[in-house]
Amino acid sequence: MARPKLTPRAGEMHALIRKYQSSNLTRKQFCRQEGLPHSTFQYWFNHFRKYNNPASMISTPSFTPLIIKGDPDPSFTCRITWPSGLRIDFSGAVDARVLCSLVKTGLR
Repeated sequence: MARPKLTPRAGEMHALIRKYQSSNLTRKQFCRQEGLPHSTFQYWFNHFRKYNNPASMISTPSFTPLIIKGDPDPSFTCRITWPSGLRIDFSGAVDARVLCSLVKTGLR
């Protein structure tokens, strides 16, 4: 997968990140020296790392299959939480079709 072309701003910030990496300063010291907000530096530092690590540009599924063998204990509980904060809690036996429908609805 080819990396996308950097915008002029991204190129400028990546050059600044390389300058930081060759310095002996902490991030905060470097930001102070350059007159750059630490939050801005952090954003571009993360951008720089992702851009320079092709493996991080490959989307990998983060869904973990749930396999339940046999009848669940009536006290069985489970929670599915999405990064958005959406949460599904259930306990006891749940029909697989209902669970599948809930998961699909949560992904929208």
